[in-house]
Amino acid sequence: RRNQLRLLDVVLVVLVLGTGLFAAFDDSSIYRLIWYSIRTLVPVIALAGAFLLMYPRAGGRLPVLRRQQLMLVLSATVLVSLVQYPFSAPIYFCYVAPLVVLSALAILSTQEHVSQFGPAALLVFFLAFGVFLVNREFIYSLGFRFRPHNQTELLGFDRAAIRVAEWEKDQYGRVVRLLKQHSSGDFVYGTPDCPQVYFLSGLKNPTRTLFDFFDDPTNRATRILRALEEHGVTAIALNRRPQFSGPVAPELQAALDARYPDSVQVGFFVVRWRP
Repeated sequence: RRNQLRLLDVVLVVLVLGTGLFAAFDDSSIYRLIWYSIRTLVPVIALAGAFLLMYPRAGGRLPVLRRQQLMLVLSATVLVSLVQYPFSAPIYFCYVAPLVVLSALAILSTQEHVSQFGPAALLVFFLAFGVFLVNREFIYSLGFRFRPHNQTELLGFDRAAIRVAEWEKDQYGRVVRLLKQHSSGDFVYGTPDCPQVYFLSGLKNPTRTLFDFFDDPTNRATRILRALEEHGVTAIALNRRPQFSGPVAPELQAALDARYPDSVQVGFFVVRWRP
């Protein structure tokens, strides 16, 4: 009778967890629920471990060496988790995820009278989530929803033989061709936040800025226009979807439009040039 009940428990757990795993492929809310149930384990594990170390009876009077080992793995987990501060993008949790597993196992190993079935089932579930969902997506959707990565095309530049999405290959190919076609020298200008334009084209930056929010806003437009003139820049690329900085300042935008009257939009870039 007991074996039948245990088998029923196993079947129910497998059905529930399996259903949740399959639902996460299409339902972003379930995906996020699973993701954040994992991500929030760091403080929970740290508090549980601290409790065991502070109150020896809770841990079954652990030997000194065992307490030291538990303290070591908990300290390493908490310390590495700080990589998420101050910029806590989901990808940074992956740095600490293996230590979270080790810490959880270390705590569970101190509890002799706790059933191992539940923790083992959760461990298998989270591993399956990592293998079949997290491992098959790209960092931009990680932690938000499951979206299989589409980086299947070689970028096609000698300087960057990496795989990208098809639209990225087409976009950067056209942008670089236009800049080289309309550049009369070794310099082009890309703004805001597009240092990849310089790298992929092999052309130089007339300013000292790669990401615009680092730049001093005082007389910025004047300084940039002077640098463009001094280096004979005849082609520029404007990024309409900067990742960190805001859009081009109206004063600078108006001056660039007047100085480089010809233009074509390529994806989220606008390439402008002058005859």
